[in-house]
Amino acid sequence: MEVNTKTYNETLAAGKLYSSTYQGFKSVFDNNPIPMWLVAKDDLSILYVNQAVVTHYGYAISELQRMIIKDMEVKGDAEDHFVNLQRIVKHIKKCGTIIHVKMISQDMEIENRPVMLVSTIDVTDEFTIRKSLQNAKANLQTILQTSDNGYILFDTGLKVFSFNENAAEFAFNKYNINLERGASLTDCFLLEKLPRLVDSAIKTLGGSSIKYEIDYKQSVEIILWYEIRLAPIRDQNDNIIGIMVSINDITERKNDRKALCSAYNKIEGQIEHMQTIAWKQSHLIRQPLANLKGLLLMLTENPSDEEVLAYIKKEFEKMDTIIIEMANDVVNLI
Repeated sequence: MEVNTKTYNETLAAGKLYSSTYQGFKSVFDNNPIPMWLVAKDDLSILYVNQAVVTHYGYAISELQRMIIKDMEVKGDAEDHFVNLQRIVKHIKKCGTIIHVKMISQDMEIENRPVMLVSTIDVTDEFTIRKSLQNAKANLQTILQTSDNGYILFDTGLKVFSFNENAAEFAFNKYNINLERGASLTDCFLLEKLPRLVDSAIKTLGGSSIKYEIDYKQSVEIILWYEIRLAPIRDQNDNIIGIMVSINDITERKNDRKALCSAYNKIEGQIEHMQTIAWKQSHLIRQPLANLKGLLLMLTENPSDEEVLAYIKKEFEKMDTIIIEMANDVVNLI
């Protein structure tokens, strides 16, 4: 029988190429540090896995080959993992530990059988951190939107990346500025207030927390007061990733303090008046009374003494003046 040498050589070369390709694929598959699975596309049965699957999930290859890929799922999780090429799903290890994995699948054929080459990358830590950050952001937004204070969050470049409605109202009402994300710190405050604020922001980026008060004169009689607080924003590794500026209207508190000081000064003045009255009672009145007692004794001995009568009249007038002054002092206390 005559053999076509060319056809034979081509077939032999193709066989060698297939064998070489298969061996290369198997080597990459088996030695890949990422868990790799060969899954039948028709019934999702697990045909083969690499050592990384055995190590990470805790099952022997023989156990896995009696299972389907859905057996790895947490009950109640998504039903179809392979609608998209890449999804985050929950898997359960043999020990019962639940992990989040990024599943990437690719269709292929092995020995004319449709299969899926699946990789499962454990992203549990990343997922947990992302969830924590999402919760933290949600909590932060709740605080920002429900607080009476104005809050502006700046990144390390002193650019706005978040703010609440109170801060937006403050910027518009005080400076006629529409607060926007990406705006610079210098765009958010009046020029006259910037030197201290910029200096404080630089210190805050260095780790300090700063508080001070500023005033805004609305008219000759009306002054608004605000407490400014700057605090560093830190990530989970304690790295400073920005600063938070808090703006608190303390006008009412300042006015109350001013009124309290005024009342205190008034009370002090009243106490001084009372001390003056007490002194007049103990000194000024006692003197003419003592004089009158002596003069009355002299008048008893000589009722017609005109000079004594004149002195008595003078002392009575002095007492009358003192009593009137004391009455006026009492009126001033009321």
